[in-house]
Amino acid sequence: MVLADCTTAMPDLTLKIAKAIQAKGGRFVDTADDPHAQGGGGRQAGLMTGGDPATLAEIRPVLECFSDLIVHCGDVGAGHKVKLVNNMLSLGYGMVTAEALLAAKKGGIDLKALRDVVSGGGANSIMFQRLCRLRDRERQHRSCAFAIANAAKRRALLVARARAWGQRRRLRRRCTRPMRWPTIHGLRRPIRAERW
Repeated sequence: MVLADCTTAMPDLTLKIAKAIQAKGGRFVDTADDPHAQGGGGRQAGLMTGGDPATLAEIRPVLECFSDLIVHCGDVGAGHKVKLVNNMLSLGYGMVTAEALLAAKKGGIDLKALRDVVSGGGANSIMFQRLCRLRDRERQHRSCAFAIANAAKRRALLVARARAWGQRRRLRRRCTRPMRWPTIHGLRRPIRAERW
């Protein structure tokens, strides 16, 4: 039996689970997913994997059913470590993009023109395109509320892991402060959709 864990998890917990599975005669690999990766076959899911390369090669046909981008990151737990850092980058891009779009709107910039320019240049990203699509107020509120809750969970995992890596206070402050306002207000009342 092979257990492939596609969740976002703490690498320490991943190692404990792997040992428990191995003690029962099974095999374990972490296959953390990035649903926003740009794969070549249109499935748009990426996997950051950790574990025995032979086991991963054995289950690769199954993984390829839902992922075009499969990267082996190292031993068990390595995929989950890479996912935490990948999440950190995504959250950072999201915060910067939101501030840029707000500045553009307040500055009277044609947002369609801005999107056309950015879409063809180096500043383009999945996060930018996602935030540009949020026009309908109700849809925006639901999407942003989920994204904020999910980001808070990911931030908590990253900060906990960073403590073990020796990046304690600085990272915790930098990740927590920008999210404090939307975490408090965004889930209790409509996010300021009119600002977008």
